[in-house]
Amino acid sequence: MKGKLNIKKARKGIVGIEAAIVLIAFVIVAAALAFVVLNMGFTTTQKSKETMSSGLSEASSALEIDGTVLARVDTSNQRVVVVAIPLKLASGKAPIDMRKTAVSIAFYNGSKWKTDTIQLKGYIYTTDNSSRVTDVTQYELSNSIKAELHFYMGDTDEIFEYGDKAILYVELAEGAPAYAKILIELKPPVGAPLTIERIVPPNLTDQVVVLG
Repeated sequence: MKGKLNIKKARKGIVGIEAAIVLIAFVIVAAALAFVVLNMGFTTTQKSKETMSSGLSEASSALEIDGTVLARVDTSNQRVVVVAIPLKLASGKAPIDMRKTAVSIAFYNGSKWKTDTIQLKGYIYTTDNSSRVTDVTQYELSNSIKAELHFYMGDTDEIFEYGDKAILYVELAEGAPAYAKILIELKPPVGAPLTIERIVPPNLTDQVVVLG
């Protein structure tokens, strides 16, 4: 009888060990699955954050108008011939390589819409020349260039960085008469374009007019 009881106890002990092993296996599998789920959740959250950040970056322009838009007038023909747009980098935005930036120009010349898209030409000026750079009456477009970016504050490269200040000069071929709409779009390599829309004022007797 004692032998039979010992055999039963041994079997119960083995069954208990097997149950414990199965339970441990379930716990390990459950822990592994939980780790996979958590890891996938963290990865998805990170990807979503990156996507949202990228979307916000592309939806907003990295450039801002930094002051008043001016224009030079050909008083003999009563037409706006050059537009001067002060620019700065928006707060929190990454620097922009202005050599890879395009400018779209559209305006009504009195009989039809004139449109053009050109690559921006950049120039660097020191503070000694800042008065000339920021004075639209002294500025002349060189050769066939229709848009130039002139830095008057910042370092000596064509990378638009925070703290840099520049003026974008845009030539309007044939000029824009009074009440004409002017659309200028600056397209950096990253981020949304900066669109400048202005109406030419009725009084074009002065050499310089404010477009707002």
